[in-house]
Amino acid sequence: MKYHFLIISLLLFVFVDGEVLYAQAGVHNGNFESWPSGNNDNPEFWDSPNSITGGFPFFLKTVEKTSDSHTGNWAAQITTGTILGETIPGLLSLGTLEIDLENIENTQFIGLPFSDRPGKLEGYYKYSTPGTDFGLLAILLTRYNDSTNSQDSIAFGLTQFTAQEDEYAYFSATMQYLTLAEPDSINIVILSSASPTMMPGSQLKVDDLAFDYSATPIVELPEFIPLCSGESHTFELGFFEGYTYTWLHGETGDVIGNENVLTVTEPGIYEAIVQNQQGLPGFGSVEVVLYEEPGDANGDGVVNGLDIITMINYFVGNESEVFCFENADVNGDGVVNILDIVMTIAIFADN
Repeated sequence: MKYHFLIISLLLFVFVDGEVLYAQAGVHNGNFESWPSGNNDNPEFWDSPNSITGGFPFFLKTVEKTSDSHTGNWAAQITTGTILGETIPGLLSLGTLEIDLENIENTQFIGLPFSDRPGKLEGYYKYSTPGTDFGLLAILLTRYNDSTNSQDSIAFGLTQFTAQEDEYAYFSATMQYLTLAEPDSINIVILSSASPTMMPGSQLKVDDLAFDYSATPIVELPEFIPLCSGESHTFELGFFEGYTYTWLHGETGDVIGNENVLTVTEPGIYEAIVQNQQGLPGFGSVEVVLYEEPGDANGDGVVNGLDIITMINYFVGNESEVFCFENADVNGDGVVNILDIVMTIAIFADN
């Protein structure tokens, strides 16, 4: 039995297909404190080949809980062993692992529902090996494709455990985003051996897995902004080296800009997408509203005392931040003067 080939094939398989099962967000049992009985010595929400290798005739469990934890009572211990002369890397998978020993193509990594976009997965580990082996953690976010009946890759992250660590050390796996689509599933696979020269006795301990969202770009746009007839408004998102910017027209979905600034002259909904160097997106939108109401000098959609103040400031030479000349020119004679102010007061009184 080429178990080496089987396990490596399973690792590759997680990036090809998968299904969705449980409904719980976050890194499920990421602190590895819950180890239910009857779960083949696997942590809750996680799976391993223990159900196949742990009993007769092999009695090899490559995943176990350990009290040698970073915090709390328990951590996950993943150990490379041997069966009938074959080296068996320890494997821990988030979700359910359904291994088909007769037909590897039918093996399934059944992931968990997940719709967030983290910047990285982080945690703590210890690693030891009698040779030149190394461990591996792989994370994949996917979304089900109705057309192909399979999971499309949305983002992935990888990290290797190469250094001998006798004390718990921090690690992180930065996510690389391939598309703007929202994920619906997550897979995490952890191996105690991933090198071509896997060594029995290589051991990886992991604890306190968590997501970091601090790298998500923040898109700051107002909910709405008034636009005066015949005028324009410029939105600026700030500039960051290596970031990409995309502006979309909210009604049509058309791309209307690829810079960090956008100038608009028409009302409508405008959407902004900012992606960092890893493709991690941040989203924002703004509605540009055009009010063509006589007397609405500040363009906020109502005629009230604020418009009268705005017109008086204009009349005496102190222009406000927003001044809609055509609205303020109530009688349409091309100038804004005391007569327009009086007419605006009359409109305000009628309302």
